Formats: sequence, structure tokens, C-alpha cells
Amino acid sequence: MYDSRVNAILRDAGISPNQQPQCHACVDLDRQLLRLFNVRRGFGENAVRISAVNAGSSGGCQACAMLLKAVKAFLDDLQEPLLIQVHDGDTITLSDTLTLTVVPLNEDETLQYDSSRHIRLEIFSLPGSLPSKWDIIRLANIVARDASSPESVEFVQRHVNSCTTVSTGHSGCASSRSFPLPTRVLRVGDDHNHPYLYESQGESIKYIALSHCWGGVSPLITTKATLDQRKQAIPYFSLPKTFQDAVCITRKLGVEYLWIDSLCIIQDSPEDWARESARMGSLYSNSWITIAADAAEDSNTGFLRPQQRVTKVVEIPCESSDGAETYVYVREKGSYANRARADLIDPDTGYVLDNAEITHRRKQRHRSRLSTRAWVFQERLLAPRTVHYSLEETAYECRSGRWCECTISERVVPQLPGRRRNRLFKDMLRDKWNWIVLEYTRLNLTYGTDRLPALSGIASYHQERIAASGENDEYLAGLWRKDLAMGLLWRVYTDDDISSPTSSRLSKYCAPSWSWASVTGTVHWEDEYQISTSFVILDSVCTPDGPNRFGNVCNGYVKVQGYIAAVQLEADISVALPAGDDFRGETPINVTSVQTLTEPDLSTTVFYPDVCGAAVEVSPTVEYHFLLISEGIPDLGNELAPAGLILKRSPSDPSVFSRVGYACTVIEAEHFWRIQTSEDGLDDDIDEIRKVAAYRKSWKMWIDVASREILTIV
Repeated sequence: MYDSRVNAILRDAGISPNQQPQCHACVDLDRQLLRLFNVRRGFGENAVRISAVNAGSSGGCQACAMLLKAVKAFLDDLQEPLLIQVHDGDTITLSDTLTLTVVPLNEDETLQYDSSRHIRLEIFSLPGSLPSKWDIIRLANIVARDASSPESVEFVQRHVNSCTTVSTGHSGCASSRSFPLPTRVLRVGDDHNHPYLYESQGESIKYIALSHCWGGVSPLITTKATLDQRKQAIPYFSLPKTFQDAVCITRKLGVEYLWIDSLCIIQDSPEDWARESARMGSLYSNSWITIAADAAEDSNTGFLRPQQRVTKVVEIPCESSDGAETYVYVREKGSYANRARADLIDPDTGYVLDNAEITHRRKQRHRSRLSTRAWVFQERLLAPRTVHYSLEETAYECRSGRWCECTISERVVPQLPGRRRNRLFKDMLRDKWNWIVLEYTRLNLTYGTDRLPALSGIASYHQERIAASGENDEYLAGLWRKDLAMGLLWRVYTDDDISSPTSSRLSKYCAPSWSWASVTGTVHWEDEYQISTSFVILDSVCTPDGPNRFGNVCNGYVKVQGYIAAVQLEADISVALPAGDDFRGETPINVTSVQTLTEPDLSTTVFYPDVCGAAVEVSPTVEYHFLLISEGIPDLGNELAPAGLILKRSPSDPSVFSRVGYACTVIEAEHFWRIQTSEDGLDDDIDEIRKVAAYRKSWKMWIDVASREILTIV
């Protein structure tokens, strides 16, 4: 059956019989044929049974014999049914050499991806060795056992030099600018001198920043009482292991200064903390490199752990193209797509960078603890160069590409010319900012009150880029003035795949209720809204709570004019969690007014509370108000129809409201889909048109019972 598929693919591609491979199991490891197969078929379609590879080996196929040895070296149980598929490299895992995927089958012939027998192998040659007879097997490196070894340090130094050399460096990275030192840095000294805390004098010189996870334990810190002592000396062996490792790498790279947050910010000084947190954007963007201590669970663990870097590499003898004896090497690897989903964008280009986890080993499927921390998000996004020290290898990342110790090739991030870049940034600002907030709010914060401060560096950088593009805008507690109408339409994201599906209102005031920073949940925006012409923002003010104008605020309001009507919130058991009939997710609402309690019927309007999960802040017995902001999403044919905010009136001032959630009316998508995709015209879809017309009529009735008012949301 597989042979017939092979013949069909070859025939469709116009390959003559005399050009066909001698072995249909491995197609002779011919690069062009493998690419043809992988383009034409998915995994299950052009994978072969392990028995076919075994038969090819028994029949004298050297490629099948080599593949079989590779699988046997990592898999003891070769019992059928077991599928094997060969790839010419792997764009998902950034591999540039032969990769091999083995997946067992269930009884119903479906793929068993969660099995221990599901493995991915990489077959490669070593630099300087005699190439094998198969040019699909390319060069790769064996990872140094010690990340502080000369080989590993040279890997970092080489890529930094390539990146920053003005004449030959990366077009997106090369720079001759100076590096202003932060307020305080650690002067690392050498093996004969202890590090100490240095207060900069305005000089510009390169420095390294450490991105690390505190991990629930307090690292060594600087306080008002210990500041003078830290300025004298910090004995190397008094440093926690992660800090020792950072000092070690800094010294080996020939850099004199290192910034570590717990030591360089006075931790018991709110004034110093606020001042330094406001400088996070420039601190990381000006760093020579940032060390990401991915392998360290906390400050005591350390990230230079040689015993964790032992990776099984198997040597397999084979022939070179001229028949001489040589070797290829096999190791296990993992799926790049299965690791951390912490996508980032280049803040200049707006291009999405693939992932926070750069290395691609099988054991690296789960994201590091470091990459789950919200503070780390801006550290990585703003740093021009980051060196990741994972458990298994070192990886280098910049705005032009990324490299792992184990590979020779690079992953290049496309760049845009500067003039186009500015225009693109302006056009895509809202989408990218909303994406940044979504990804950021997925991550963990020890203190919810850090929600705005931990993003302040990115916000500051965004405003700089807006100004550089010739525009002006104002940051308002996580939103932007020029996009405020759409910005108000955020909602708490409660899908099952979100790591934090609950949300609570911060007990300490840090942002107004209309800001996503006032709650703890993951937040999300729908697509392009069409703002109602009836909705107007008259004024908006936020007062910073300290020197960081991108941090927390002490008060804020937005004054608007729009249609508003009283509503009752009606909990739906079908969407409530098992704990009971509470507002914990999508909850239908019914509109009421002083004129009528029955019309219009908008039971399809769905309420998304800002607070959901164990705690709730709304009740079916309380009267709320719906404020219309959007008339729908034009690109979806208004499938997601009018949307706005659910507000609670202040008992002391009837013109003042606070936000408790978001609401939108969802029309069945097939109504629009069937109308828009009908091949026979609209005559056959008159019922669908009537349904949509009835829906729109109900909203016209809603406008009739609503009143257009001026109100203040705090």
C-alpha cells in the first residue's frame, strides 16, 4: 500500500521510472524526494512501518540499516504497529539536518503521540569529519558538558561579536552606541577580588543584566542598612549560586559590570524601587547582553550544572560518498512547537518571534519557571541580545536570529527597512499592544500590584517608538488614549487552555476599574470593532502614583457620552462552574428599563465578568447598566454584534459608575455565513435574512429604550 502511494507521488511529480529510488522505505534518503513527500503528505500519509525499514535493511539498503540502528539505540521496544518518518531538517525545531520521528499506533490506527515510544531523533555529522554518503545529513555540534567551558563561552562571544560589529554585524542589531550604566551595578572583579556594589557616575560602558527567578525564596538583597556594606565588598561565596554563576559568566566574557535586581535596587525603599522600575525599559534595552537563567528554579539553584547537560549521543559507522569509513551521530530531540508558548515580537518591526524557549531538546518540552514570570516578559522583549542557559544547552538570541550550541545553522527573523518599519508600527500598534497584554497577563506575578510596573518598561519603549514615528499618544493605566474606545473593550479570558482562568479585583487600588490592570486574570480583545457613532470619549485622566508614569496610578477616570440602559444579569447554570450558579464565565444578560421589563429580548447577549472563579462581585438581584461602545465587527459581517461595558452605579453620585464586566451579543455565525457564501443568490436564504433583520430590529428597540447620557467611569 505504501509502495502504491510512493509510485503515485512520483508519477504526479513527473519523475520517470529510471529516476525512482531503489528503496521505497527510505527513498534512498534523497533530499528532493523527501521534500516532495513532506510537502505532499502529512505525517501519517508518508510514514512507513518499522517493519518496512527492517526489510529494507535486510535487503541491503544501507540507509535503512543506518536508520534502524539509530532507532534501536534509543528505543528498546520495536514492536509493531510503529510508524517512522524521515524529514529533511525541521523548520519547527530549527534543525538543519536529518530528523527522524517514530510514533506508535493505537488499535484504531490513530497516532499515539503521548506514548513513551514517541521519539524524535536528529542524525548529524561533526564539523571536520568525513561527510557521509547522504548529503541530507548535515553538520551539528555536540553540546559542551560545562556551560562555563571555553567552548561554550566562545559560542556566546562569537555570536555577540557577529551581532554588534558595525561593519559586518547584523543589520537589525549592529550598534556603535554607548551603554549608559544603571544607577547601581555589581563590579564583578576577578578570582582574586570580591565583587562590590558600584554607584555609577554617568559613564557609558557595556554591562550584563541577569534575568532570574526569585522562586519563592528571598535572594541576597540590598537594603538601606546594608547599602554601605555592599559598596565595600560582597564576598563571592556569600552570593547565592545563581548569582555566583552570573558573576562567573560575566568575568569569562570579559565584562566588568553586572546588574542584578535584588542587589542593585534598595529593596526596602519604595522610592528607590519606583524610580528604578521606571528605568527597566532602558536598563534592559541598553544591556550588552542579558543572561536568562532558565535552568535555575530560584536564586540558590544555579544555572551552570554540568551534570544536567549529559545528553546521549550514539556513533553509527557508515560510508562516505567515496566508500571510505566514516561516522554519523544520533541524539534525541524534542518538538520546538511543544515548548513554552511565550511568543514575543520585535518591538521595532512588529514581527512575532517564535518562542521564549530557544533550545530544542526532547526534555525541554515544558517551559522553564523563569519564562512563566511576568517580570521576565519585558526583560526578554526589550533586551537586544539574550543568552539562555537551559538545563541542556546554551542558546543565543538577538533581533536578527537565534542559535543553539547544538546546531550550526541559524534562525533568521525578517527585518524591515526603517521607513516601512515606522509605518508598520503605527498601523499595527493596537494589535501588537493587545497581543502583548494578552501574553503578559498569562504569566505569573507574586504581587498583583506589580501588574503595571512589571510592564512599564515595554510601555515606555512603545511610547518612544510612537514618538519616533511622528505621532503622539498618552499611556493610561495599560491603555492608550488614541485607542481608548477600543481599549476599553477588553474581557477576562476564561478558556480552558489559559493557565489562570480565574480573576479577582485587586484589593489595593492600582488602576481604575476600566483598566485591565485592576484585575488579576488573563485579558483579551476581540477583533476589529466598529465604534458606535453614539459613543464619545470626552475626557480621560490618570494620575501616576509616584515617579513612574507607566506604573500604578493613584486615581483615574474616563468621562464618556453614550447609550446606557439598565440590565439584569441572569446566571446560566450551563456555563457556570460546578460550584454553583454564579457569574464565573459567559453569562447571558437580559435588558430591562423603566419603561418595560419584557422587550426587547436580548437573551443572546453574553456577559463576561471581570471577577470570576472563587470570588464574584456581581449579583442577579442588583441593577446594572449596559454602555454601548461598539456596533460590531465589520470583517465578520457583524457576527459579533454590539458590545460594551457592564457598569455599576455609584450610590453617592448617580453620574459615576465602575466597571464590572464586558458584554456582547453573539448572533449564530451560520446566519451570516450562509448568506455570504450562498452560490444560488439570496432567494434561498430569506429566512436567514429575516433572522438577522429581526435581530437588528431588537437592537433598534434597545436604542429606543436606552438613554444617551454623560457619565464618568472610575
